[in-house]
Amino acid sequence: MLKKLSPGLKALAALIVLVLAVTGMRLTALDREPPRIEIMALSRTVKNGGCAAVVIHLAEENPGVIRLFDSAGGVFFPAVFRTNSYYLCLFACPAAESNYSLWVIASDTEGNCVTNKIPVVFEYVDYPKGRVELKGGFGNDKLAEMGLPESGLTGTNLYAYVQSCFLAKTAADPLKLSLGPVPAIRGDFRFPVFLPLAKPVVTSGFGKTREYYFKCKKMKQSTHYGVDMIGTLHDTVLFSAAGEVVFAGYNGGWGNTAIVGHGYGLYTLYAHCSEVTVTNKQAVFPGESAGYTGATGEVEGEHLHFGVMVQGVWTDGAEWMNPEWVERQINSVLGKASAMITARTVQ
Repeated sequence: MLKKLSPGLKALAALIVLVLAVTGMRLTALDREPPRIEIMALSRTVKNGGCAAVVIHLAEENPGVIRLFDSAGGVFFPAVFRTNSYYLCLFACPAAESNYSLWVIASDTEGNCVTNKIPVVFEYVDYPKGRVELKGGFGNDKLAEMGLPESGLTGTNLYAYVQSCFLAKTAADPLKLSLGPVPAIRGDFRFPVFLPLAKPVVTSGFGKTREYYFKCKKMKQSTHYGVDMIGTLHDTVLFSAAGEVVFAGYNGGWGNTAIVGHGYGLYTLYAHCSEVTVTNKQAVFPGESAGYTGATGEVEGEHLHFGVMVQGVWTDGAEWMNPEWVERQINSVLGKASAMITARTVQ
C-alpha cells in the first residue's frame, strides 16, 4: 500500500506511527484536545537546493513529538528555541525537486495529534548542465594517493578502476552524518556568514549536473552539491562557526575532508584538502583552520569544495556565504520570534 503513496505521505504515515509509539497509543485518554500549533516566524521562500527557517509555538501542557515533513519524503527535527514550547527548525528542499510542500505534525502525551501545512513559498531553480573533458588524471598518481599499488591498466580501464577504488575508500557518507535530533537553543542566537577562504574566487557553483568524458567516452554523470573555490596555493581553510568535527580524514573521491556539525541540523564540509589539521570530535571555533586547499580525491586541479547540509539535504553553500541572504532568510526569522517570545515573557 505504501508503494502507492507519495514520499510526503509516506513520511506522514511513518511519523504518525512514531507519534503513537512514543505516546503509548493511549487513545482512550480523557484529554481529547489536540495541541495548538502557531507559526510564529517563517522564511518567505525556499528554492530547490535551498534552506529556510521556521519558529513554531506548540501550545500544549504535555507535549509529545513534534516533527516537520515534506513532499520529498524528508523529516526534520526541530530544536527547543529559547524556552520550552517554542521550536526552531531549519529545513531544506532537495535540488532535484520541481515543487515543494511542508507540514508540521505534533502530539501530546495522551496520543492526540495535529498536522498543519507550513505556508512557505517554493521558488524553482533550473540548474545548468555541462560537460567536463578529463585531461588524463585519476591514474596511478591517485592510486598512490590512496596507498594502493599501480594496477597495470591504461586508458578508460584505469579510470574505471580508480573510480572503484575511490568508492572503496569512502569512509563516511556526509548526508548520513547530518541526520538526527538537534540540541536545544537557549538564549538569543544568530547564524554566521560562512567564508571558507579569506579571499575566495568561486569557480563552480551548486546544482550543476555534469557529464564526465575521458577520451571521448562518457565515464559518469553527477550533480555538484557544493561550491568550488580557489585562493592562494595551499590556502588556509577557515571555520566560520563553532562546532564539532564529525569526520576528519581521507574520504575517497572527496579526498582529505573535514565535516563539522554546528548544531541545529547545520553541517559544513571541506573537501579535496592537501591536509586536514583537525581530528574527530574536536571542538572548533570561528577563525580556526580546518586545513589547506589541495587536489586530493576525484579532482584534477587544486581547489576547495565547500558543502552545506541541513538534516540530510545538500543546500547551496553560496547562500550561506551571502550576508544579505543569511540575514533575510535565517536571522530575521529568529529575531522576529525572539522579540515575540520576549514580549510574552514580560507580560
